[in-house]
Amino acid sequence: MTRVARHTSKVSDHNEISPNSTDSPAPQANSTAPHATAHPIELRAPRGARLLEIDWSDGVTTLYRHRVLRAFCPCALCQGHDGPIEWSDGADKLPDQALEIEELKEVGQYALQLRWGDNHSTGIYSFRYLRELGGLYPLDDAEVRASTFGR
Repeated sequence: MTRVARHTSKVSDHNEISPNSTDSPAPQANSTAPHATAHPIELRAPRGARLLEIDWSDGVTTLYRHRVLRAFCPCALCQGHDGPIEWSDGADKLPDQALEIEELKEVGQYALQLRWGDNHSTGIYSFRYLRELGGLYPLDDAEVRASTFGR
């Protein structure tokens, strides 16, 4: 069963979210509480935008800045092999092209794999982890950078 309604190997070229939009919709209340059975039903990551939007099966919508997703990439290259997942300072030094999501792939029935503009693609973002990251969208920069996540 496909869990993502509009899931293709390439990210959509449509422009539902403007890359420079400052009035993006806020996520729904309680968007950070991971729901054990929630899964993505639709993803929006328009080319040129720096925002990924996920509609979940439990009616919640979460928003993710690309730099935040990349800074919290859970792969061993970005985070090492143990300890909490933290903001990777290397994300601040990446060129804009590296923050473009080139491809989204579903991994089994539990995660998404993102391929970035610089071809980095080793991070597997579980649905549960994505729901936790969704809570970062309304936070200020200092709070986001101070956040940590379990593995």
